[in-house]
Amino acid sequence: MASKKTARKDSATPRTTKKQAQGRIDRRFLPVPTANPLLVRGLFGVGSMVLGGGSFAYFGRRYQELQPHPWAFWMMASGFVVVALAVWLGTSSETAVRVGPAGVAEDRGELRRVPWWAIEKVTYQESSNALVVAGKDLSGDHTTLVIGLAPHKPAVAHILAEAMERIPSKVEVPEDVAKEIGEPDPYAGMKIQDPVRVVGRKCRESGTTITVETDARVCVQCDAVYHREHTPAVCDCGARFAAL
Repeated sequence: MASKKTARKDSATPRTTKKQAQGRIDRRFLPVPTANPLLVRGLFGVGSMVLGGGSFAYFGRRYQELQPHPWAFWMMASGFVVVALAVWLGTSSETAVRVGPAGVAEDRGELRRVPWWAIEKVTYQESSNALVVAGKDLSGDHTTLVIGLAPHKPAVAHILAEAMERIPSKVEVPEDVAKEIGEPDPYAGMKIQDPVRVVGRKCRESGTTITVETDARVCVQCDAVYHREHTPAVCDCGARFAAL
């Protein structure tokens, strides 16, 4: 798939301006439950009725100066169990996913992000029906993000489209799978401002730590950071830097 598409290298001018930094947008995707929605609604409805009937049989009869029905407790207990089962089936244990100019991240309260320039490959794992993003996070640790198509199809579509635009040579996804994933929905995900953070990061070329924002040059295609004195003519992703 990667060989049939090429990145827009010549048109890229990878110096992030202040206006661009303020306008950077991440998309945050919440997982979709994979259980049958009709089953979840049915269980919730039945559980609610049984729980309500048991509550009336236990508490309602007291207002009529009657003893609680002998089955009231068990009705309440069983209704509660069925409602809890519906809630469990109707939620997902998958984590939220963020996709944007800075890369791909799992959002568990704290971001575990793999920037585009540090991605080694993007593949499809048939056994788990998931997109696999392998690379290194900002601290240099090897990281693998496994993002299932069932709970995260909109996120997977955005990841694949962004990867084909930014790092096409790293994408190893079969054509038939790409067609199944489809085009990204422009309205999917919650948009979040994600300004560039360069202070403390190391220059991709020299390893020099960026201590002042004005010393940084950021590739808008892969988000790699360079010190202004060590900025190459062409970024590792293939994008050309304009005259700085």
